[in-house]
Amino acid sequence: MKASYDRLVARGKPAKPAITAVMRKLLVLANALLRANRHWSPEIA
Repeated sequence: MKASYDRLVARGKPAKPAITAVMRKLLVLANALLRANRHWSPEIA
């Protein structure tokens, strides 16, 4: 997630919208894990 944030800020996106984009990415990931009834695995991410 930090890499996504750093990439957005490096492209010139302000901090708040970059945080919101990363937050949305995290929510999409959490929703997909819940739908598939799976647990978070940092090795795959």
